[in-house]
Amino acid sequence: MKGILVPDINVVKSFLRRHRFEQSSVNSGTFLSNKLQDVVVVSGAIGEKSYQVALNLVEDHSPDFIISVGFAASLRDEVRIGTVILCEKLMSLGGPMALWSNESARRHNVPVCRP
Repeated sequence: MKGILVPDINVVKSFLRRHRFEQSSVNSGTFLSNKLQDVVVVSGAIGEKSYQVALNLVEDHSPDFIISVGFAASLRDEVRIGTVILCEKLMSLGGPMALWSNESARRHNVPVCRP
């Protein structure tokens, strides 16, 4: 199973249509396809809510990996649409953005897959 996290379903609307994804009757933010049975798309991955959305995806579908779509361009102006960014380190910041600092960042382990 492969998981795709998106902040808003409009980011992948044409992909969903092309591969005949339908909204899950169990969770309105989850989209499944009979055509791509090993892929689940979950919307609503924005800000602090991203963690919970990703956790629910793992608990409900046990994906082998998760692709997070649609946020990297907000990090740097020079990142072009379609750029793929892979990470070996993942950091998170909680609480109000005004209180964020280097010291408040939490590191998370990311399993690295190599061919």
